[in-house]
Amino acid sequence: MKCLRHCLAALVITVAGIGSVRAQDTIRIGAMAPLSGGAYSVVGEDMRRGFAMAVDEVNAKGGINGKKVEMILGDDQANPTVGVGLAQRLIVRDKVAAIVGIYSSTVAMAVAQAVAQYKKPLFIVGASAPIVEDAVGKEPWYFHFYPYSYYIAESVTDFLKSLQPRPSTVAIAYENGVYGTSGVKLLKEALDNGGFKVVAEESFKSGSPSVLPLLSRLKAANPDILVTQAYAADNILIVKQSREVNFSPKLMVMPEIFSQEFYPAVGRSGDGVLGYTTWIPESGYPASVSWMEAFKKKFPERPDPQDWAPMSYSAMMLVLDAIKSAGTEPDALIKSLAAAETDSPFGKLKFVASRNGVHQLLTKLSIVQYQNGKKVIVYPGELAGASKVQYPVPAWKDR
Repeated sequence: MKCLRHCLAALVITVAGIGSVRAQDTIRIGAMAPLSGGAYSVVGEDMRRGFAMAVDEVNAKGGINGKKVEMILGDDQANPTVGVGLAQRLIVRDKVAAIVGIYSSTVAMAVAQAVAQYKKPLFIVGASAPIVEDAVGKEPWYFHFYPYSYYIAESVTDFLKSLQPRPSTVAIAYENGVYGTSGVKLLKEALDNGGFKVVAEESFKSGSPSVLPLLSRLKAANPDILVTQAYAADNILIVKQSREVNFSPKLMVMPEIFSQEFYPAVGRSGDGVLGYTTWIPESGYPASVSWMEAFKKKFPERPDPQDWAPMSYSAMMLVLDAIKSAGTEPDALIKSLAAAETDSPFGKLKFVASRNGVHQLLTKLSIVQYQNGKKVIVYPGELAGASKVQYPVPAWKDR
């Protein structure tokens, strides 16, 4: 079965090239996303939509310097072994000018190390674990979109400091993979520096069918706030089972809860839950409004995309604009991409230095709360406007 999955992933790459015109008549871009990675596939599909939207827009305007853009999309399955094989085939066999995508930190780490020898642009959309940055962040060919975990930790801590009355104790639940374990240390550090007492740290395996024992331990710690470092399906389970054991902190703060699946899965239990995110469709940036109109027209089946769709769109568009300016020769393309600036669904974007990297895009997150089934930006103030956080949230019996 394992061999079959890996072979199917390779087939995606092969099929993408069948029937295409000769490589010299097109500009080939590699794209990678977890299209069949279980719980990750919802993210992967939004990434695919974002990539396709950018490529189609450019091709509808005549392509780049008279050449059509050919996107060769690979399914990395959120599996590092599969990801390495796909990336190597994209570069060696398919002769892509750049690779854009990847959600998982584990996949990003493996791919970055495997393709370093080729020194072609690698633009990672996801992967918040700083170990990736520590390994390759200073390489000129490495570009990164999503905020690293320390930016997330700082944003969450700053939000908690803004609450009145100010909470004092925090519990952390985190998945025990690269994403969770690398992020929890930075989160705890930021909370400690912010004057909060971390009263519990509990890990679990992502995809577990139950977290009831963990939640019972967290309940015994009686924190004011619960913060998770976990994936979407895990957070759905945590919310549902927190209600079962009557674990009701004053606030729950979670990532990955703004898909179409979260609120229908948890119902009114989701009201009051907060998430940190780079973007929601309700974001007020001018370019976000026009982008959402175009996205819904192209993908009417997906009226409420996650931030992975506009991130993937923006990353692909930045690469294509850089190719338009500098061509596909790697050194020239890298230089052009590094200097790029654009108006985007996230506002103005340009690369900045991070703690241990040279090409980082996003450094801030918004805090968003479900209120009566609607997503409301409550932090920072410049985006929240008159909206206020519901704090503390009602007990479960009142939701």
